[in-house]
Amino acid sequence: LSSPVQKPTFSFPVTKLRVVPESHILQVILGCEVHEDNSTSGFWKYGYDGQDHLEFCPKTLNWSAAEPRAWATKMEWEEHRIRARQSRDYLQRDCPQQLKQVLELQRGVLGQQVPTLVKVTRHWASTGTSLRCQALNFFPQNITMRWLKDSQPLDAKDVNPENVLPNGDGTYQGWLTLAVAPGEETRFSCQVEHPGLDQPLTATWEPSRSQDMIIGIISGITICAIFFVGILILVLRKRKVSGEWEHGGSVMVHLPPGHTVPTESASPSLGVFCLVLFFPDKKFLIQETPSRPLLLCRCYLR
Repeated sequence: LSSPVQKPTFSFPVTKLRVVPESHILQVILGCEVHEDNSTSGFWKYGYDGQDHLEFCPKTLNWSAAEPRAWATKMEWEEHRIRARQSRDYLQRDCPQQLKQVLELQRGVLGQQVPTLVKVTRHWASTGTSLRCQALNFFPQNITMRWLKDSQPLDAKDVNPENVLPNGDGTYQGWLTLAVAPGEETRFSCQVEHPGLDQPLTATWEPSRSQDMIIGIISGITICAIFFVGILILVLRKRKVSGEWEHGGSVMVHLPPGHTVPTESASPSLGVFCLVLFFPDKKFLIQETPSRPLLLCRCYLR
């Protein structure tokens, strides 16, 4: 097992190697390995313009030049024996200790199964509506994800391939996406199988509470608006009818057979009670027509 450290490349003018000052690339890689017998080994190499340049040998504390241009640097670095011993100590002691600590932590994670968390979200795009099933923070990596429609598995051609990526803490995450018709989101569910789960886990998309609140507010405003418009229409109609009766008007009202009323009355009979209800300050002239049991009611101001 190894733990290489790759340093970023950088450019700088080189004059010591008797080349024309211009941009060059220097690369360095160093690391260590822990073998099955618990022995360790380290490496420290430099590259120059994409070619091997220098390599450190911990046993001899010397640098090996891979090309003639590296000789000047080799000679200078080998004069600094203290720095050479520090480099050897890092490769043979510090680096293996750090690597073993990392391996111990990793074994602790590998020795247990971490069940996944599953959630389904809805997304809009120019191409339409889609559902995304996300499996989060699970270990080990192997996981099975599938879409169900009305509790029945969908064909593989109807599902995008799943993607599983590592998290920074040693666990993994994966997801599936599915294009759906608007309004049919609740017919679909996501089923996940994982070694950390006792049984398959199924999740569905659920509208958020904020969406329900918005829908409730809109519905309430709509009902109030309809009620207000209805009241306004009734008021306007009442005013219109009241205005007509201010100048006189008439209405034909059915009476029961054999019912008679006086020819003039300040209070109308049973057949015209509605007029008294809406116009209590009016005086009615009530006339009976001889051809049929009807009343012709004419209203005047008092």
